[in-house]
Order: sequence, then structure tokens, then C-alpha cells
Amino acid sequence: MPTYSCFIAKGKLKPEQKKELADCLATVYHEVFGLQRYMTQVIFHELATDDRYIGGHPVPSDVIWIRCDVREGRSEEQKAKLLHRIQDVVAKIGTVPRESVWIYFDDLPPMNIMEWGHIMPHLRAMPAFPENDTTWFDELSEPYKERLRALA
Repeated sequence: MPTYSCFIAKGKLKPEQKKELADCLATVYHEVFGLQRYMTQVIFHELATDDRYIGGHPVPSDVIWIRCDVREGRSEEQKAKLLHRIQDVVAKIGTVPRESVWIYFDDLPPMNIMEWGHIMPHLRAMPAFPENDTTWFDELSEPYKERLRALA
């Protein structure tokens, strides 16, 4: 958690830009919320010109739309900080105007999220920086712990 779904025009980003963007999104989330980088997932959806419309007209190829599914419990101030940081890195890496970056931040109840075989805990039950809470991680099997350590 979080999961970023990035909708872009087909061919808009080169593979190296996608990798850089995925890395930056994990870093930004970690810096704003303290969540380990291995919890961040980024999925790119490349769409043809006739697959996206605004007001009945095809979307310009420079519009990058991002939906970010997250566990609920963050303050409005934290969300605003994250949204602006995402907008900045996406505009820079995607070489598009900041106005062409659309972001939808979707809060999900923790009970609706299962990752690595475990339901996510409520944020209020965790310390200020989840990376300091080892309870969730300690409950994982050894193979998954090793897998996640390699992604940290």
C-alpha cells in the first residue's frame, strides 16, 4: 500500500521514465508518510487516443491521470503535501505541464486491504512512522520477509 495506477497515452513514457517515476513515487510516499518503499506499487496503463475522453473529446496526449489507493487515516495536510509532491515529480519526469497531471487520492478502510497475506492495520494503532512498527512485518513468513528486505 499505496497502489498508484498511472494512465498515460500509448508511448508517452519510455521504459526508463516509467522506472524513474515508479522509484520517485515510492520515495515521495516514504518521505511524506514514512512507509517502507517495498509497500509501494506502481502500475502503468497505456491507452490509445480513442480510449480516454473529457467532455466527449479525446484527451490530449500530455494528460497523465493517477489514481492512488491508500489506507485511510492521513490528515488533509499530509494528503495535500503528497499530492503536490506527486504532481511535481510526474510533471518533471513526464515532461508535461503541472496542470496536465491529474491525481485522485482514494482512501480505503484497512479492513478492505490485504497485502502479503495480511490485512492492513489501522494507522491509529501504529506509531507515527510505520517503518518503526515491526508487528506486521514480524508476522510474515521468512520467505516473504527476505523478499521484502530485498526490495527495501
